[in-house]
Amino acid sequence: MDAPAIVRNDVRLYDIHLKAGSDTQAQRWQVWDTLVHIYRGEAVVNGTPLKVAEAALLVDEAQVGITATSDATLLVFLINREAPLTHAGTIAQ
Repeated sequence: MDAPAIVRNDVRLYDIHLKAGSDTQAQRWQVWDTLVHIYRGEAVVNGTPLKVAEAALLVDEAQVGITATSDATLLVFLINREAPLTHAGTIAQ
């Protein structure tokens, strides 16, 4: 209710905590793009190595495979590309 920021997009946000060497599949929905952000550690996302503060945007991918190369925390955003556009900006503070 009193969050420091408001997101004005149709998104779902998930956090994933992985131990080094473990892997998972991120949630994937049709007509939704997937943005994977590395918050802590390092991981390989659909074959692309990423480290802290890096991200990968996956559009029309059949699956989103993630393998941790160190203990890692990732944020996964599912973004509805068919949602109505807002002209008020994406994020408000």
